[in-house]
Amino acid sequence: MAGIAHDVTLFIGARPNLPKAATLVRAFAAPPLRDAGAGLRVVHTGQHAAGRMGLSYADTLGIRVEEVLRAPDAERDGERLSSLVAVIDRYLARSGDPDLAVVVGDVNSTLAAAVVAARNGIPVAHVEAGLRSHVRDEPEELNRRMITAVADFHLAPSRRAVGNLLRENISGERIWLVGNAHTESFLLGADERRAAADPADLGLEPGSYVLLSVHKASTMQHQTWLEELVHKLAGQERVVWVLHPGCHKLLTLAAPHLLAVDGVRYLDPLPYHDFGRLLTSAACVVTDSAGMQEETTVSGVACVTVGVDTARPETVSHGTNAFAGFDVGLALAATDQAVRGPRRPAQVPEHWDTSVSTRISEVLAGILADSAAARQNASLTHR
Repeated sequence: MAGIAHDVTLFIGARPNLPKAATLVRAFAAPPLRDAGAGLRVVHTGQHAAGRMGLSYADTLGIRVEEVLRAPDAERDGERLSSLVAVIDRYLARSGDPDLAVVVGDVNSTLAAAVVAARNGIPVAHVEAGLRSHVRDEPEELNRRMITAVADFHLAPSRRAVGNLLRENISGERIWLVGNAHTESFLLGADERRAAADPADLGLEPGSYVLLSVHKASTMQHQTWLEELVHKLAGQERVVWVLHPGCHKLLTLAAPHLLAVDGVRYLDPLPYHDFGRLLTSAACVVTDSAGMQEETTVSGVACVTVGVDTARPETVSHGTNAFAGFDVGLALAATDQAVRGPRRPAQVPEHWDTSVSTRISEVLAGILADSAAARQNASLTHR
């Protein structure tokens, strides 16, 4: 693959991007990208860069961030998105255009980077393409659909995601089933989890508690529902609530009484592997987090998903996940079944394994080789 382009920029931002980005880093260290000399530059947009869920996670996962951009803080979603667009555009103006921009996931940084790169004529590869919750007004769903509209290459985590893209008239020649980039990093962290902080040090015996984690805006706006869920869940189970910074801020302002519920143990965000051990030691996880739905599926831990519909239906059809939506009674029943009933047999979805980075390496190497050949042909044509 002589002559392959090797100026590739990976844009990341916010905690959910980081395990996927770690898989991308491994892809560039694996053949054929490694053998072809393909290089990767990682740029963090600044979205959620600070704090325990920011760049410290990147360090833990072995991601070398070359540059951190500084988007101004903003209260409204549109302002946050526009500031990300602005800082990414300024970055490209001074750094020059890469041969390929890679984006991962569905957060605002992913959308902003994809749009800016596309408008600058830079080919865009989207890792985790084709996920759909089919909840039109969910911010992440809107992001996914807009990213698909501007991306050139679509690296999908599942056959269902491939099907979604085909139904949206994306050419099959532009779609590759590579598997779940998030779960590869989780699976490869098993040794680190075993060496991480023991939940018993917090007085939490394995299998004795329900881990609660909710944070999405589409979930948090249903305050009456959340109050009922937390109080009834705490009356039924021993609950450990790891508070996302955004969730903590909102509750402090709007519902401080939810930060002092009897029977709930409150924890601040934990280091990556410490949190992973807390998750794998739980009797059940109650969450609106897509990443946690995936992590519980590959580790065989029972999960109850609350909030809007999941974009990871494989975690329900194959894994250990039960979807309860905004039905408190259903969530409580599913949690009780998970804690006291027999374990639900799980089948890990196809390609949710530790070879995702190898498959991504092969796909991106082909894309870069084709791009280099096209540029060479264009140069010869214009001579």
